[in-house]
Amino acid sequence: MIDFKKLNDPKWQAQVRKEREEREAKAEAHEKMLRRELNLCLEADETLAQNERSLVRNCQHRLNTGALLSEPQEKWLLDIAKRVRTVLAEKVKALVSRHANGDTQGQHPAYPRSDWPLAKEAGVDPADYWFWVLRLVDVFGDEASA
Repeated sequence: MIDFKKLNDPKWQAQVRKEREEREAKAEAHEKMLRRELNLCLEADETLAQNERSLVRNCQHRLNTGALLSEPQEKWLLDIAKRVRTVLAEKVKALVSRHANGDTQGQHPAYPRSDWPLAKEAGVDPADYWFWVLRLVDVFGDEASA
């Protein structure tokens, strides 16, 4: 039976609203994390096997259409992103050494942190900037002006 007194109670409404907003914020943060990992995989597209590339594209399509990833898709995407980070770690380390004296908080002279799309995102590892720079260096070169 529906309790209309409870439904009209401002305290109960505030509690339900707070719980809903917390769930939505958690879901949004999770989606942003998935999109960051997806973007990392897309940046390393040429290093992926065909089936991995297919999964990454499928995940991109699902997220762009507002659909959720299945649990296996999410796990596989995160596994691929972890492997991509490992594979690219040496290239990133060399890039950081060459342009920022080994300081991952530094920046590339041609690709400033202020141009990085995730610069102001909360919860993003600042070292991820260098994966973005690595892709730009691969595409435009080390000395290209932004």
